[in-house]
Amino acid sequence: MSVLYLFASVLQSVSVDDRYGLAVCTASLVPTLCLAFLWLQDFFLHGNAFAHRPGARRLILLLPPALLALWRPLDPSTGLPDIHVRYLFESGSALTFCMTTTATLAVLLAHFPSVNRPLLKASALFGFLFGMGNLVLEFVILPELLWTGVMHFPLLILSAAGLFVSFRDPAKKDTEKRNTMNG
Repeated sequence: MSVLYLFASVLQSVSVDDRYGLAVCTASLVPTLCLAFLWLQDFFLHGNAFAHRPGARRLILLLPPALLALWRPLDPSTGLPDIHVRYLFESGSALTFCMTTTATLAVLLAHFPSVNRPLLKASALFGFLFGMGNLVLEFVILPELLWTGVMHFPLLILSAAGLFVSFRDPAKKDTEKRNTMNG
């Protein structure tokens, strides 16, 4: 995952133009590099145990948004929906921050609570911020990119879910469960 975020940070945050030269969007570069570092740290410190086996209900809820994000069934020339299987392989969505983050959040949420919480929090926070920014861009500023905005709803939804569960106190949940069982 760290390598994907490194690619996304360079591909989406840095450009070279004949007229303006080198341009770097630090608002995109810094969070993406932070996630690359966190995933690299997780790899070496084994923060994600993935010991929790996701149930069928959880997978049914998380798999469709992840697949939609990786598929990204939009015609690149028109920006309109185009339901074609080839986009699973040709869309390039796996090299974009938003679609990669949607898929990684689906995996982290599927295996919650046996995941690296700081990584889940950071992924969800940056995903939520990028998702909100894209919705403003694609629904308000550039409404001709409406369908690209629609493709960001899974990111926004899974990010909100990730933020919600990552800030819940697991000890409090266990206490509440015991109280209801004893009460």
